[in-house]
Amino acid sequence: MQSNKKRTGPIEFVFPILLFLIFTLAALFIILFAAQIYQKIVDRSAINYNANTVISYVSEKIRQGDTNDGIEVDAFHDCDALLLHKDIEGVDYVTYIYFYDGKLYEVLTESERASELAPGTGTAIMEVSDFTITEDDNHLISFACTDTAGNTSDAMIAVATE
Repeated sequence: MQSNKKRTGPIEFVFPILLFLIFTLAALFIILFAAQIYQKIVDRSAINYNANTVISYVSEKIRQGDTNDGIEVDAFHDCDALLLHKDIEGVDYVTYIYFYDGKLYEVLTESERASELAPGTGTAIMEVSDFTITEDDNHLISFACTDTAGNTSDAMIAVATE
């Protein structure tokens, strides 16, 4: 009597296993490749965040304080500083934004008490390597920030004159 069973060889057993292994390895390589791309995107995003955040912050502060003689660029204890003046109930207040000891600081005080403030007074906004700010004769304020990774961002803003 002959059996109708077909004999299977080793190829018919090994082929599906090899196909499964190839599929698994391809999926693994795709995942590893995608993880590397994601890490590079995250690193670039962090770099841009640090450098550009300070520039955006200072730009917005300048726009908010852009009133009659409300903005001044001066020194605060030998540090470049942005001074934002505001009259509150007849008292002149000034906000100093300045770079000192590796950090950008902001402090609000009465303008007549500003000389009493020591460097490092106020709220530390962010750690940076350098921050410079200048104003030219055309009321154009230029400022640049270098973050701790060495990336530099800069901007220029024209302020209203009256």
